[in-house]
Amino acid sequence: MKQIFAFLIVLFVLNSSFAQGWHWENPIPTNNALNSVYFSDALNGLAVGYNGAMLKTTDGGLTWSNKYLGIYAVLSSVCRASASTYFAVGSMGTIIKSNDAGETWTLLSSGTLNYLTAVSFPSASTGYAVGDNNTIIKTSDGGVSWTALSSGTSGIFRSVFFRNSNTGYIVGSMNSILKTTDGGINWAKVNYGNGKSLFSVFFVDDFNGFAVGDNYNDRGAIFKTSDGGSTWSLQVTSFLSTLRSVYMIDTLTSYVVGNYGRVIKTTNGGLSWTIILATGTSDVYESIYFTGANTGYAVGTDGKIIKTTDGTNWAFQSSGATHYDLTSVYFPDTYTGYAVGGAGTILKTSNGGINWTSQISGTLSDFLTVNFTDSYTGCAAGANCIVKTTDGGVNWTNTTPNIPLRVTSVFFVNNTNPSTGYAVGYDVTSNSGKIIKTIDGGSTWNLQDANTSKWLSSVFFTNADTGYVVGDSILLTTIDGGANWSAQNTYVSHLSCVFFLDENLGFAVGNNGYNNSGILLKTTNGGAYWNYQNLPTGKDVWLASIWFTDSNTGYISGYQGVIYKTYDGGDNWIRQATGTSTFLRSICFTDPNTGYTVGDKGTILKTSTAGGFPVDVYEKPSTPNSLVIYPNPSSDNITIVTKMKLSNSNLTIYNLSGQELLHQIITTASTQINVSALSSGVYFVKVVGERSVQVGKIIIE
Repeated sequence: MKQIFAFLIVLFVLNSSFAQGWHWENPIPTNNALNSVYFSDALNGLAVGYNGAMLKTTDGGLTWSNKYLGIYAVLSSVCRASASTYFAVGSMGTIIKSNDAGETWTLLSSGTLNYLTAVSFPSASTGYAVGDNNTIIKTSDGGVSWTALSSGTSGIFRSVFFRNSNTGYIVGSMNSILKTTDGGINWAKVNYGNGKSLFSVFFVDDFNGFAVGDNYNDRGAIFKTSDGGSTWSLQVTSFLSTLRSVYMIDTLTSYVVGNYGRVIKTTNGGLSWTIILATGTSDVYESIYFTGANTGYAVGTDGKIIKTTDGTNWAFQSSGATHYDLTSVYFPDTYTGYAVGGAGTILKTSNGGINWTSQISGTLSDFLTVNFTDSYTGCAAGANCIVKTTDGGVNWTNTTPNIPLRVTSVFFVNNTNPSTGYAVGYDVTSNSGKIIKTIDGGSTWNLQDANTSKWLSSVFFTNADTGYVVGDSILLTTIDGGANWSAQNTYVSHLSCVFFLDENLGFAVGNNGYNNSGILLKTTNGGAYWNYQNLPTGKDVWLASIWFTDSNTGYISGYQGVIYKTYDGGDNWIRQATGTSTFLRSICFTDPNTGYTVGDKGTILKTSTAGGFPVDVYEKPSTPNSLVIYPNPSSDNITIVTKMKLSNSNLTIYNLSGQELLHQIITTASTQINVSALSSGVYFVKVVGERSVQVGKIIIE
């Protein structure tokens, strides 16, 4: 065996109080796919999943709270080691540990970058984790150190189950089931045939266990042992779907979940199995856990959580105002906001996003944009449809012009003339760009001469006369209220959104059209010239929406759940932690700290801390303790020293709530900062360099 680490390396304390910046408003508690669920008793449970999703319940699943870890690792498995100690594992060799029943978590070093798929702790000190590339690692000291084990078998290991510190089982893609009786020193292999892949193994006692998965034709496979895993027999099933998790109540009663939203049950030790739930072809339940003979939970795709209290009937624990894609969000005041999306979806909040209610739009057309002149009057538009309300969404009237127009953006010139508005899009019959204008608040619309065959995506006016439209390789401007439009430049890029802070300062975002990497344009002279700005994006990061709260502070949302923030007017951008990889299609702010973003699968996120602490999977701290801060504690001046390579790098100080208190650009390794204005307490310092990030803690006396 190879000893990997002999001591604990704590890379980062994943404390939800400061990592939280953007939190879920819809659906509740999340739409991140969930991979594992575990309960310590009838009330207290944890569920983990994609984008570092960590959910906790203390009331038997009635409510779930998000524990925002600030990481993007896929968490694949969670288990308890002792009364209040839990471990979770996931992608990139991630292992995290909690000593307070899941409230706070510490990121540990596993000694591997392989995807860890499952974890099992048969005792407080002894635990095992398995994963890709034949990975088996073991700890005998409660996670302080991990040792690599060898089974002599190749494959993807997907599930591990230990009855005690010495006897355990592993299943996966290797056409066999592995067993050890000496704590992983040696492994016996039981072959079960080619073409089968197993996802879960469970034992109810020392002899009786099940392993589930699929075979070569996607038919559910269930194997049973009654001799402690020495032999396994294939159960006859007719389920044409992969089975992903099994839980045994006793030797007779067991439950299995898997694809097509299925829950199946046996009450005769596996002689026969019955489907007791099938929620849909797109649903996949990845994990199942029971706290008693009849009370159980299952988790899966899109954050779905289901619960049974009688072993037969299941109810959703997760909820949401919609699961349709949301494409646009707008707040006409601090508390009133609207979000629109697929199948005629219009959602409204009157309390700053605490609750969202569905409005009756009167159409099933997909909405792509929404804009309001005040809290009561506004329009939503999309595929051959424009609807208007004058009573805050109680009633919506169809005001669609007699034009086959797919409206992608609507904008009202609120400050100068709220009755005047513009909408842009493209004619679905001629594939040409169109601009329409209203002078009566959206009741009627008249076609303007856009003079382009390009598709148009976004419109913005800085005053009653001056406006801008962007689209597919085009940027148009008008200085006479839309009577005439002229192309400023011809771009090879697709521009999806345009935003102006005043008559001179404006931005446009989109993608470059050949590898979908995000682009940002900036003008400081009213669009006479546009300059490309640098962004920390790679390919396939389509930027969809942009919003500025002042001339220095702005936000961009887009594909893969990205939100970027600038502190210096767009010269430099930092990716924020959003906790999702969903396409975020629209973003807006009501004040410097409060913002909303919406996206696919009904996603609504809110921040009350200007986006909070910008932690990202691509920004793992480099070398522990390499950020030097002195004197610490301090009451006036501190010096911060970093060994990172710097080039207009960002230094930010946050309080424990994740609120940004100080930000500045640094170019030298040593920086002195006056902190006398800060109240006594604990604060976090973050320095983002060219290729890494370092985090430190300061105490103000």
